[in-house]
Amino acid sequence: MASVIEFDLSGDQTAAKGLVQTAVVSQGFAVEPTGEWSALLTRGSSTKSLLLGALAGKDFYLKFGVDFSMADGHLVARLSRDVASAALRGGMVGASRASAEFQKLADAVGAAVTQAGIFLASRTVS
Repeated sequence: MASVIEFDLSGDQTAAKGLVQTAVVSQGFAVEPTGEWSALLTRGSSTKSLLLGALAGKDFYLKFGVDFSMADGHLVARLSRDVASAALRGGMVGASRASAEFQKLADAVGAAVTQAGIFLASRTVS
């Protein structure tokens, strides 16, 4: 259950950030900037998830983050998730669902940056 996945990206950093955000939106997430280099990614209904837990279905609330930084002359996009919050909303089923959705999101970002030719490397940090 990865909680942080990083992507090393080449090329123009503004274009790369935009590509990552486009991939995130294509997975149904809303992007709320929390700073110039970070954003909160949400999907679903927090209220329904609190009331119904994992039974909220497609409305199960997911909250992830994306942060950008520079390292060794290239852009790093860091996807992260809070493992405990999904478990609080949906128990073990919710935690498992959040883990699967996080991996789908990371796969979508990886596919988008690879297709664009800017992918350098990825790594699971924790």
